[in-house]
Amino acid sequence: MFSKVKKKKKKKKKKKSEYLKQVFIFLSSSNDYLVVARYLASIALAIGSLYSSRAVFLTMLSKVLRWPLELFDTTPLGRIVSRFSKDIDTCDTVLPSVLLQFLNTCFGNLVIT
Repeated sequence: MFSKVKKKKKKKKKKKSEYLKQVFIFLSSSNDYLVVARYLASIALAIGSLYSSRAVFLTMLSKVLRWPLELFDTTPLGRIVSRFSKDIDTCDTVLPSVLLQFLNTCFGNLVIT
């Protein structure tokens, strides 16, 4: 009688350990997928930042080249270059960090839910 009870307990324990092992494998593999997804998102973010920075620069350059020549006589060249560098700096540093925080928030919400 006691041997049957012990065998049942061992079977339940074995089933539970197999179940926990499967849960652990699932969670660890899903974590790997999220790491790959974050890596791909970072690459896409870097490439997107380069393209957007280039687009902003070319748009600004085309606008400046259409200015009347008298404006260049009154406005110091340093002010124009400073404006260019500040806008491009914003595109290169601030926007990617904000987008990266947004992506981290999105992936964090996916993991939690």
